[in-house]
Amino acid sequence: MKSPSLRYLPIALILLTGCQTTRKQYQLVYRDNAGIYRVESAKVRTIRVHRNPYKVLVKTDLGRLETASLNGLWGCQETGGARRRLYLGNFYEVVQEKNVVIYRQADFDGSSSDHYYFSKNPDSDILYLSRRNLIMAFSGETCMQNVVSHLPRNDWFKINNKGYFQLLEACDSCLSLK
Repeated sequence: MKSPSLRYLPIALILLTGCQTTRKQYQLVYRDNAGIYRVESAKVRTIRVHRNPYKVLVKTDLGRLETASLNGLWGCQETGGARRRLYLGNFYEVVQEKNVVIYRQADFDGSSSDHYYFSKNPDSDILYLSRRNLIMAFSGETCMQNVVSHLPRNDWFKINNKGYFQLLEACDSCLSLK
């Protein structure tokens, strides 16, 4: 017969190993004037934005709170995961990117909204994704005006055979004609 202490050992091991959570880690992403992304090698645990005065605070793996350099700071990337753009104090998760970028607002706890946003390129203003905003953003570009006017909203997020949203692919084909 097993001793009582050994009998509970497997249960104790399962409980101890099952309770360990892997902490998410992030890396800051910088973008230079040439449009080249540079992902910092240092990993951080948390990122917080303070608005007054505007600064980005990161908590390192060692638990130190540091102020990130704002010069060229584009956003962050979860290690092995999604990229998020920092824009006007909010983080927007990159959903798909070609010439135009599609985002959704996402928090670091993994929650996201079903509200989609876009920018004409990775560095331009982020706008709510609507037909009106697309027409306004691409005013003066006939091909884009036609795409936005004629592609039904229900088809915007349908995935094509290349794995891209139909809206993004249509925008890309227009913008590559320039």
